Amino acid sequence: MDDIRMPGRHGPLPGKDPMARSMLQASLLVSFALLLSRLSGLFREQALAARLGIGAQTDAVVVILTLPDLLTAILMSGGFSAALVPALARADPAVRVALLHRIAVFTLGVSAALAFGIFLSSGAVVSLLAPSLDPAGLPGFRAGFTLSLVAVPVAAVIGVSAAWLQAEGRAAVPGLAVLVFNGVLIVFLALLSGSGAISFTALAIALLIANLLRLGCMLIPMRNTFVRPAVQSRFESGFARQFAQGVLAVSLISLTPVIFRSLASLAGSGELAAYNFAMRLFDLPAGLLTAPVNILFLPLLSRLAGAQDSGFADHALMAIRCTFALTLSAAITCWFFSGEIAALVFGYGALAGGGTEAIAATLRIIIPGLPFLAVFQSCTTALNATRRTGTAFICAAVALPPAVGIWWLLDRGGLNSATAATSGFIAFQGFAALFALLKVGGVPFFVRALTALALIFLRAVPVALAAGALIWFTGAEPSVVMAIPAMGLLSLLLVAVNAPVIRDLATVRSHRSDVQSEGP
Repeated sequence: MDDIRMPGRHGPLPGKDPMARSMLQASLLVSFALLLSRLSGLFREQALAARLGIGAQTDAVVVILTLPDLLTAILMSGGFSAALVPALARADPAVRVALLHRIAVFTLGVSAALAFGIFLSSGAVVSLLAPSLDPAGLPGFRAGFTLSLVAVPVAAVIGVSAAWLQAEGRAAVPGLAVLVFNGVLIVFLALLSGSGAISFTALAIALLIANLLRLGCMLIPMRNTFVRPAVQSRFESGFARQFAQGVLAVSLISLTPVIFRSLASLAGSGELAAYNFAMRLFDLPAGLLTAPVNILFLPLLSRLAGAQDSGFADHALMAIRCTFALTLSAAITCWFFSGEIAALVFGYGALAGGGTEAIAATLRIIIPGLPFLAVFQSCTTALNATRRTGTAFICAAVALPPAVGIWWLLDRGGLNSATAATSGFIAFQGFAALFALLKVGGVPFFVRALTALALIFLRAVPVALAAGALIWFTGAEPSVVMAIPAMGLLSLLLVAVNAPVIRDLATVRSHRSDVQSEGP
């Protein structure tokens, strides 16, 4: 095992009690909820791909479906993760409810104003999101796009509710609510949208209904917060600055895949959809393997940082090592079996019979960026816990120009625009991860982290080489059915060689809220 000081060797953590779960147990619970939500999202994309294939109409549907969550992620969610969750985790139980009411009213007002602003400039927004899309050739698109803006305030309140549930130790609930959200859209795409061209107005209505049901599922365990609190509260000093810095950081991070998606769409009609489908395959392991660890470590690291505990660096590095090991295993497996994965997930309906090559090619290029993304997200969690919310923005801002420069050089050099854009996205994740590691704890932490990550990588190399040699010697590509056990075996072997890193989570205790003791 790497030379990492474990919490059990240096005394108990603040807030440890017999009711606390180990971080590994809590991570598994959140992972299960996220697995259901991510799989439902994948099924939604399957239904879309099978119904419409890859083309201009699919590009338009992707824009409408992703707009509310995208706007919330750009303009709100960074403040939630960077400032709101730590503030709620540190506040007394009664004060938490008062803070929730204040931020909910603020968020609702800002998001409504944002939706109205988008309505006034919808043409420019569509051109930015999908440069190759021609709305004039898609009857009903503008009406559907406008109607989808009604879902923006709902999505913003969903973000506030998710932050509350995360601070309360119920981080699995938002994932289960996403399952309901995607279920509504799957039913619409598969059964209720009719035949031929899709109705964009009906799609927008289904999107609004799905968001309302998602919010309702999250409000059920929050019903004790509906009563107006008796206490008056104010956010701690510096909250507004931390919130704004978090918004800037996550806005840029959330915009990055959209930027490169738009650049990829310059290659022609359907490229936006192909890139989007590949990103769904990228996001599945990214969310499933990194989000549970970071969600559960954020309140813990916030308490350690607030108490100036010397174990903060150890726990931050533990989160980084664990997410890197897990995503490295997934990235290697997906790289070897990108074609089979794309065919397994999207090779139905309009894409049956070999229509998934573009998705597989994009996935093969983009998947090596998965471990870099994991490192950057875990570093961002550590920076947010120490209230250095502006630092994550700086890392992203510094990483973006050279990444766009790489896209420009590759595109000018004659490479396909979609391939060049995907390469630029990987470069961004790599640069951002390196800068963030340096900022979390300075040069000593940077060297220590790189050493630990290099050891994890070196352990995986023999397994990857053996898998590559076996595939090369057999010569034939495995069928989709045969690829499933092969992928499972390779993933297990890659995880097994770094099992000590993952077992470290069992030594850490999560801490549940003072005001509740049960629930997911």
